[in-house]
Amino acid sequence: MKLQAAGLLAVFGLAAMGADLPQGVAAPGLATHAVDNVKDMTLKELARELYSNDEARRRAVINQCVKLNTTDSWKLVIEGLANDKGRPADEAQLKLALLEDEKALKMLWGKEGLNSKDVLVRMRVAELLGRREMGVEAEFLAKALGDKEPDVRRLLLWSVERLAQGGHLQGDVQRELFKPLLKMAKKDRDGAVRGAALLAFGAIATPEEAMDLARLIAADRLQAARCGAARFGQALGESDPVGALSLLGNLLSDESSNVRRAAVDGLEAVATKSGVGLMIARLEVEERERVRWALVDSLQRLSGRKYRLDVRPWKLWHEKLADDWKPESSSSDGHEADRGEATVAFAGMPILSDRVCFLIDLSGSIWTKKSDGVLPKDVVGEELQKALDTLPEGTLFNVIPYINDPVPWQDELQKAKSKNVEAAKEFYSDCKSRGAGNVYDAIQLALVDPEVDTIIILTDGAPSGGHRWNLDLMVQLLTEQNRYRAVTYDALLVGASDFLTKRWLDLTKATGGECTSIEL
Repeated sequence: MKLQAAGLLAVFGLAAMGADLPQGVAAPGLATHAVDNVKDMTLKELARELYSNDEARRRAVINQCVKLNTTDSWKLVIEGLANDKGRPADEAQLKLALLEDEKALKMLWGKEGLNSKDVLVRMRVAELLGRREMGVEAEFLAKALGDKEPDVRRLLLWSVERLAQGGHLQGDVQRELFKPLLKMAKKDRDGAVRGAALLAFGAIATPEEAMDLARLIAADRLQAARCGAARFGQALGESDPVGALSLLGNLLSDESSNVRRAAVDGLEAVATKSGVGLMIARLEVEERERVRWALVDSLQRLSGRKYRLDVRPWKLWHEKLADDWKPESSSSDGHEADRGEATVAFAGMPILSDRVCFLIDLSGSIWTKKSDGVLPKDVVGEELQKALDTLPEGTLFNVIPYINDPVPWQDELQKAKSKNVEAAKEFYSDCKSRGAGNVYDAIQLALVDPEVDTIIILTDGAPSGGHRWNLDLMVQLLTEQNRYRAVTYDALLVGASDFLTKRWLDLTKATGGECTSIEL
């Protein structure tokens, strides 16, 4: 999709300084002397430079320590997890998956890692364990699962799931992890943790044991846990389509739209005539805009047809299917949803939701006037105004213009009545702050509101602030988090590189959203 709007391409200009780039490609504006002599430094000098004012230099120190591959150099990498700058801390998190040194490993398990007072450090270690291929002791993981922070517990469970799937769990797995996982799935106070415990349990238990637990979780009082049950059903599709259909069919009529949305993904994965019938029946009665379009998108991918919200042609198509019907692989490969002409859009991006949050990147060249004197921020403001003015009154919305410390217009979604629309436009117009683009924290702010089912992000694609910087890692974390939320991410990229566009495509595709590059 191309937007013919003069000046919008120039909103952001070059990618933000220090953004994630392919190996060997320098970020625009970075001084080459920042990193060119790191390889010649002693370990003592590297330790000092780990706290350099230059983030690129800190990151270079992390990578040099990995190359040295000694106990003392790995200790510096572990220390980097607590770095107050997102870029080197992310680098340390990614590189520590390679750690083999036994002495340094003890630090990772100790007060510098999983027993750190810093919850973010514990979260980083909890996640990186799942990417290790050298093996992790089940006994150690069982002890760590008692962390007081739900995010740490959930990430640890994700690591258990990944390690089990990769065959990297060591020790007596059944004895050490069976009971803790079962208990967490049934009794943890956090719904997402319960859902994650189910998925981890499914990776180590028998199919019968896992299915019994899944049925129990599908009736849980917490919607995030029920989302986890839907994700379990999705994973079960190929091995047990009958069991998956039974589980997902019930969840498709759940009171929570998040759960229904997750069930749609599961039924698409099962891909049977019976599953398609359930989806068509749901389309006929579904009221939430996002879920309706999710159903249509899935049906289009499975069928290769371009029918939309009208249920009648879908019924006729379904009636003609053979009982043993399976979709042709070519039907979904590279499929782009056909939604017709959108009546409501933001800068060319269709708004397919009645519970939407707009995130607008206010970093970088959005503050640099063009040759004609037009301020790019104002161009974006005009697009936002058009979108807000055309929202149906029943829509709920919020706006989060973000830099270093994102501040939302409101703490929760508001009705799209004229008074609120005018207030939101004025809020954006009055935003004068400048700084780095902390998109990760802006997303987390949007997710605080349980009603949000769609996040539309207008950005140059390059995170440039906050405690998450690496876009590869960020996409993985957001996708995992979304298993228990089922939010759709749409990305509107202005002048983004192919490298950055690919990463945003990964996120939007995984969540059923769109990624659109805006060009003149």
